[in-house]
Amino acid sequence: MGSTIKCGMNIFKWFRSQPKVTNKASTQKFLPPIVVKSDTSVKLKPSQITHPSLTPLGYWAKPDQGPRLLVITGAGLSAESGLSTFRDNDGLWKKYNIDEVCRINSWERNQKQVHEFYDALRGIANQSKPNGAHHALASLNGPDVVVVTQNVDGLLEKAGAENVLNLHGRLDRLQCMACDSQWNVPWLYQASALPQKCPFCSVPHKVKPGVVFFGEPAPLYRGFHNLIFGLRPQDAVVVIGTAGSVLPLRLLLANCQANKWLLNKDPSPDLPANMFDNVVYGNATVLVPELVEWWREYSKTA
Repeated sequence: MGSTIKCGMNIFKWFRSQPKVTNKASTQKFLPPIVVKSDTSVKLKPSQITHPSLTPLGYWAKPDQGPRLLVITGAGLSAESGLSTFRDNDGLWKKYNIDEVCRINSWERNQKQVHEFYDALRGIANQSKPNGAHHALASLNGPDVVVVTQNVDGLLEKAGAENVLNLHGRLDRLQCMACDSQWNVPWLYQASALPQKCPFCSVPHKVKPGVVFFGEPAPLYRGFHNLIFGLRPQDAVVVIGTAGSVLPLRLLLANCQANKWLLNKDPSPDLPANMFDNVVYGNATVLVPELVEWWREYSKTA
């Protein structure tokens, strides 16, 4: 177990005050994890889009560049914006059977219900606003920072974040399973109210929400894995607001050389503290702005 810092201490200021260790092996040996609890109806005008690209990869592929930050976010990032997940088992999620509306092997026989469900989710996301954690991450826009999110709510982009990798798609997109076209739709778009026919290949009944369903391959996972495997000792990777039960982060980060941080509301058995260099428990709107402050100073001196 790592050492425990009492509530009220700014963990990021404490970390900056420690002597810098340039040898990664020494860092792992002499800097145990730190665990602290913080107190803290629209007509569609389709425009075809391609699968999102990894824009910063060219910069990240150059070994002589300065320190880089990889941020991996989950539902906890948006929780303080009022968005819940199926694990919360309340509100909209309680009205639908997840196996009927979120699985790739059953969505076609439940198309009306599937689109009704995602229409409702889009409406909820449209009413939600980015919180302080979204805005803090957006303030780090630059080629040295990539934010990978499991969320489909678009709140990072609404906050102004640029280098965002939407691993599981976006609620404001539709996708044709026949020709693989994707296109944006307005946040108030009601897909369940219109005949589902692809505007590009005209094949009917093959249009699904532009999010990755359970049991469906995620096309951006390979690029995400490459980002992790390319991290160097002077880089940092920060996991925010996820239990680690969807992405196998425990496995992916096992041999990661970067400085590893976990910022979560509560502990999770799938993300044990001893796999990170530093662990801080608390609200994302409190911790993420402090992390941003730490990164700005660290990136100047690393």
